[in-house]
Amino acid sequence: MIGLWTLLGRPGPERFAAALCLSTVSAIAGVALLGLSGWFLAASALAGLAGAGAAFNHLIPSAAIRGLAFTRVLARYGDQVIGHAAILRLSAVLRPALFERAAFSSSGMRATPSGELSTLIDDVEAAEGGFLRVVSPAAAAAASALVAIGWTTLADPVTAWTAGIAFMVFGFLLPWSVSVRTRRLAAEAAQAQREAREVVSRLVENALELDILKALDREARSAFTRMDDAAMAASRLEAPHRRLGALTSTVGGSVAAILLMRISGSADTAIVAGAALSLIAAFEACGAMARVMDAAPRARDASARLLARLRQVNDPPDPPQGISLSTVLPISARNLVVSAIGDGHATSPLNLDCEAGSVIEISGPSGCGKTTLLETLARLRSPRSGALSYGGHRFETVRTAAVLEHVALAPQFPEFLPGSVREALCLACPDASDEDLDQAIETSCAGEFLRARSEGLESDVSLFSGGERRRLAIARAVLARPQVLLLDEPFSGLEPDLIDRLGLSLSTWIGVSGRSIVYTRHEPITPDWRGVRLVHFQLV
Repeated sequence: MIGLWTLLGRPGPERFAAALCLSTVSAIAGVALLGLSGWFLAASALAGLAGAGAAFNHLIPSAAIRGLAFTRVLARYGDQVIGHAAILRLSAVLRPALFERAAFSSSGMRATPSGELSTLIDDVEAAEGGFLRVVSPAAAAAASALVAIGWTTLADPVTAWTAGIAFMVFGFLLPWSVSVRTRRLAAEAAQAQREAREVVSRLVENALELDILKALDREARSAFTRMDDAAMAASRLEAPHRRLGALTSTVGGSVAAILLMRISGSADTAIVAGAALSLIAAFEACGAMARVMDAAPRARDASARLLARLRQVNDPPDPPQGISLSTVLPISARNLVVSAIGDGHATSPLNLDCEAGSVIEISGPSGCGKTTLLETLARLRSPRSGALSYGGHRFETVRTAAVLEHVALAPQFPEFLPGSVREALCLACPDASDEDLDQAIETSCAGEFLRARSEGLESDVSLFSGGERRRLAIARAVLARPQVLLLDEPFSGLEPDLIDRLGLSLSTWIGVSGRSIVYTRHEPITPDWRGVRLVHFQLV
């Protein structure tokens, strides 16, 4: 946890220190309050029985009790407020850093698998909760035990030694033993929760298709079963903690009873009563140590995994000082070999020059590396071998952001954030006017199906078919005003007439300001490109 916090620049150190101090103060005040209350009640009763009630000074202990009560409440409130503020400060640094690292360390446009995303969410929660679930309660329990032992020493040193041994056994050794024994149960509970979350997520995403296939009820029952399994796993994990908490409280009461039985005289009765109540309070606080011991390794392991993520090397790597590009053209490749995975299928060496006014067509069967090639040309992947340059500058000397200023990519299966078509398109150009939007929509031949809807640009983007969404993705890419437009299977599933119209429209777009297009296809269809230089490459 400390390593992760240090890597992030030690955000909010004064908040963490203040929260830790307030947690300790709250614990000390709680034990002292119960002990002083016991002393005060016993002393008052003894004074009354001795006929000295009028002479007994009630004001000072009463004021001390009220002061301790106020201190405990205030410290506990401050601990919660400042502690959560510290965690939020850490979260404000950690989560964007993880998002940035994930964006730069994942090759291409690969979406994060649901299982990996679920694990990441669990790790973030465990790491962020490390302070509140481990450090703060452990410090409070230790402070409570020290105060109770100190008070008990004033009453009876022998019982104080007994209490110290009991605190060591039931506040450290047994909780540690329980946490070791329940580690397997914790792993099973975490796995069950991840599986339940993934099943429910897939159920929600595919509910319509499952309903059409008459499989929604069956899959819903399966999801409920997974949720029940997760709840049962969590219950099995909680049982040892509950038993140990009850045992610790019982031992605290037993030690307090032993102390009361060792009262040597009426003069010591008030101190003994206070010490007994302070022991009960301290053992109650130590009852949470099993959860602390259980949370500590999870927080440590989660922090280690997040630390490893933050230290991942960018793929593709960016040079420390990148060259500013006024143009990426020509994009030149010499003996370029790409592959989606280091040891996976690799393309044959490729030599191409993407120049202004040209269209480069990449064809080949599914899985031959067409999409990987487009991602490499956009500098979203590193080449496996060969040379690649942008505007005469080598791949290694150019930063990805500099290339993406001049390149746009429309994927075969585009993703859109929830919202309207206008909002989806304006992500590429926030200041786009209605005229700009209309021009991009006409260029991608998306105007026909948009005009068929009364809402037009305000239509919900999720309502459109796969082919329509692909053309909206082309419109979004065109709206970014790139020099090079990379299109992944843009004509897949379209009617021949629409393919020709889209080819002619994109040919017109290329003719303005010297643009170029690189697109992939696996079907034996070539659009009607006019007025442009068409170059074809075949991947196997």
